[in-house]
Amino acid sequence: MRKLSKHIAQLSLAVLAVAYASVSVAQDNANKTLVYQQAKKYAESVACNINFDDKDRPVQLFPFGNTDAPDDTPNYAVLWIGDRGCLGGTGTSSYILSTFEYAPLLETFLLNQPDVFDEINKEEFIINTRFIDRVTAVNATTLAVQSRDFAKGDIKPSLQRRYLLRYDEASEQWQLQNTTSAQAGQNATDNQQAIKAIRSRYQTVNADIEKCLAVKLAELEPMYGTEPADTVCPYYYAELRQNQRNKPVAAIGRRIVSTQFWFDNELDEAGEATRVHKVNQTEDVIDGKISREYLYDENNNLIFYYKHDPVYDKYDTRLYFHNGKLIKALPKDFSESVDAVLRKAKSFVITAEF
Repeated sequence: MRKLSKHIAQLSLAVLAVAYASVSVAQDNANKTLVYQQAKKYAESVACNINFDDKDRPVQLFPFGNTDAPDDTPNYAVLWIGDRGCLGGTGTSSYILSTFEYAPLLETFLLNQPDVFDEINKEEFIINTRFIDRVTAVNATTLAVQSRDFAKGDIKPSLQRRYLLRYDEASEQWQLQNTTSAQAGQNATDNQQAIKAIRSRYQTVNADIEKCLAVKLAELEPMYGTEPADTVCPYYYAELRQNQRNKPVAAIGRRIVSTQFWFDNELDEAGEATRVHKVNQTEDVIDGKISREYLYDENNNLIFYYKHDPVYDKYDTRLYFHNGKLIKALPKDFSESVDAVLRKAKSFVITAEF
């Protein structure tokens, strides 16, 4: 009789365990569905060309620890793809890692970190989010990110990268733990040196431009072709004005664009070549003035872009480039298309050559 009672008790426990597991799986699926829906709503509000409901590029959900939640309800990190800001063009879509934390009082999941990668790249551009190959969960609080980056002269990214992201319970934030690539650390050092050199060149070129603007053209013309002229103003100058007569532009209204080219000409083996140092552009629209600056290196490559737009932007935009790659951006959620900026910078070089 006792054996029968024991078997019945064991059978009851087994049935309860199966039932609990079934409930747990059902609850887990319900949580994932809710997180997916929340993430999709957020993505639709900030980006275009998102991969939600895309079977070829599935969204990934990673549960991670939440010690405050009842029944160990986890938080979730959601990896998705989108063109944030709907910039359009090529090179504007990237991987985004958004986190959603469980709110027990509301019994739902709320957005915590809009993009973990943005936070990591805030000070220095470390993870190239355009070329992420794989993200996997190492454990409940660690994610491994495998991605690629550009080596010098690359048309396609060839450098392999692996990063570890760890969730910090104290700050409730995901942070970069380390990277297994020694080259990545070297790249960070190279980027810092490049930014320092860019800022130095920016100051030097602006100082030379100030020299040119300080002297009257009538005083400068008699000196052309002589050493004093090069000392007073080392650059050639040209200005292009669009819509100078201020005729209203359809759907815009008043729009006058003034573009200033600061350059010099040098003879090389192929003949005369134009070397552009800086282009300053002012766009006068009905709501105010938008100013842009393009700074170039000795080989006509864009190395710095600055935009001041008091009409539409809360903060000024500063983009730093090295070897044709964006290495730092301020603010992190800038509205410019990097490809569009590079194309415009290239077009200015072509214009200056004429």
